[in-house]
Amino acid sequence: MKKLFLIASFLVAAIPSVEAQVASATLLGEVHDESGALAPAATVTARNNATGFTRTAVTGQQGAYRIDELLPGAYTVTAEKPGFQSVEAQGVTLQVNQKARLDLVLRVAGDRGSVTVQAQVSPVESDDATIGYRLDTSEVNSLP
Repeated sequence: MKKLFLIASFLVAAIPSVEAQVASATLLGEVHDESGALAPAATVTARNNATGFTRTAVTGQQGAYRIDELLPGAYTVTAEKPGFQSVEAQGVTLQVNQKARLDLVLRVAGDRGSVTVQAQVSPVESDDATIGYRLDTSEVNSLP
């Protein structure tokens, strides 16, 4: 019985692992105040412009956030923290399997309650080396 168990264990260990295809993106970054200090406990929300779907994260002690499993597309990203003006980044476009970095800067609250900026995520992914690609229907139909 022990030999059968050992053989079965060896066979399972010999099977190569296969990663699933990823059709989502990740948005990550840091939230700072105007002086450059990190902003812990800030709420960051990503809203898909086409569907209205939202996903929210709260920055940790180091002011970092990460929002996983976002569908590719255009997003509006907002950051809020009590005592600060909310900041909204429009025009954030995420691609398939992209880990996009978007750092946000909060300003101390004053007369105006929010700031809107046009934001672009860098096409260079410094946080991950994997590559993703999205095929259109016409590209799939033209395959042999």
